[in-house]
Amino acid sequence: MDGGGRGNEDGSASGVSKPEEPEVTVETMIEDVLNIVSRLFVVSNSKNVLQVGLSGLVYVLQEYPMLLPSYVAILLGQSPDLRRRLLDEGGERQRRSYVHGNATNMYEETCLAEVWPHLDIAKTLALQLEAMQLPKLEEEHLEVLAASLPFFFEDEEADEWLHIFEKVKHHLFNSLVDPQLHVLSAQIIKKFWACGADMLATKSREASRSTFCEALSRLYQQPAVHVEEASMLVFMRELRHFNEDLHAEVDALLDAFNEEFPDEYKASQLESILKD
Repeated sequence: MDGGGRGNEDGSASGVSKPEEPEVTVETMIEDVLNIVSRLFVVSNSKNVLQVGLSGLVYVLQEYPMLLPSYVAILLGQSPDLRRRLLDEGGERQRRSYVHGNATNMYEETCLAEVWPHLDIAKTLALQLEAMQLPKLEEEHLEVLAASLPFFFEDEEADEWLHIFEKVKHHLFNSLVDPQLHVLSAQIIKKFWACGADMLATKSREASRSTFCEALSRLYQQPAVHVEEASMLVFMRELRHFNEDLHAEVDALLDAFNEEFPDEYKASQLESILKD
């Protein structure tokens, strides 16, 4: 008997056949890349690496919304100077170097607000703020929220933006009487109240009148720990002079405040706004 291995008809050696290689598809390649991103794009990683990731991944957020929660969390966690470089719409874009280990590389920072899906970013931020149940917002929250607002609100998205506003309005008006957060919160409130989408503007004003009154009451009950009254008067005059709708809204707001908090109103300079 021949002790040698029996060959195949084509002359190749017999034996166990090799398993077929799995087919490489676009979907599996994308899945592999997303797995790599999920391992590297985490809050605990190097701030320089994350800055590069924030600049690059912003272009695919609309296509891959599963990245949004970690993207917003990482942006909030960046140091103020790094975060503001990405959010500054007036800043000059430039190539920057970053060091990771022994390697130095170049990358170009992106102005995020020019690229990202505004509504998706705002929704994600509002959901995260709701889940965190913070007693108050910090500057980074307002910076990202302000940058998430589009230049123009689309009418077909008005309901969704109104839902976001209602989720954050208590935080916004608490921040309005905070000395450090007054300017940013005032910009965001005005963006909603004075926007060109009429339904959104009207309903956001209606939804926040009582919240605004409560915030004003805290300002006058504890003036030492809140923003100066002069800053609030400037903001309210600016709103009142913007257009006829806001003129009427501010007047109605002052009437409501006078009715609900007469002592605070009497001690204030709010009546001077009506004389302008």
